[in-house]
Amino acid sequence: MFEKLTFRQKIFASVIVLLLLMTVVGIAGYFGLNSVLTAMDFYRKVNNLQKNTYLVKEHTDKYLIAVYSGESEIQQENVKTIIAALNKERLDIKELRKYFTTGKAAFKNLEDAEIIANKIELLLKSYFPMQEENVELENEIKKTLPDIEDLIEKGLLEIKKMQIAFGNFKGD
Repeated sequence: MFEKLTFRQKIFASVIVLLLLMTVVGIAGYFGLNSVLTAMDFYRKVNNLQKNTYLVKEHTDKYLIAVYSGESEIQQENVKTIIAALNKERLDIKELRKYFTTGKAAFKNLEDAEIIANKIELLLKSYFPMQEENVELENEIKKTLPDIEDLIEKGLLEIKKMQIAFGNFKGD
């Protein structure tokens, strides 16, 4: 059959076959690149989720250090950063759910991560006010501390005077 064609027809048929092959290769390349871009987007979102998780941990530590050192402005800044990072975590989890239409195990892991993020936020939101109350109580105690120290010193002095008066002073 191919022998009956003229040279011109053979070249035209070859060009058509090449064009078809190039189209098939182009379509395969397009879908291949699309799947690579989807995978890269997925891993970028997973990386963002991990980054926000570490950000929550970092600022929780900074918050606790600020509590210890009594720096209330830094405490408030860290609280805002922690809440914002937890909100970003939940958004990342929602975006990652788009990738798991069939994988129940991966979808379950994302649900667990969201539950943990919600629990962390709930715990921190209940911890922050309690810590503020503790700081206020500590400040009240510090205000009365000098008075208590004076009373203790006066009491010890009186005890030593009594020991000297009764002859029971041992000199310690």
